[in-house]
Amino acid sequence: MIPKAYRWVGEMEEIGNFVGGEGGDIYRGLAKVYERVEKSLDGDQADVDVLKKFVEDVKNMKQK
Repeated sequence: MIPKAYRWVGEMEEIGNFVGGEGGDIYRGLAKVYERVEKSLDGDQADVDVLKKFVEDVKNMKQK
């Protein structure tokens, strides 16, 4: 997901517009998350690092 975040922005916006109204808000919100990841990849990668740490923490919790 992370390296191709840019691809998901448009997809989520399209789904949000298709669903419409409040039901589409979740998809428009996801589009903003993917935009943020994309910007992080092009910048300081701070958000990407937080996301990767979160995934690792969840993996470690599952192993216990």
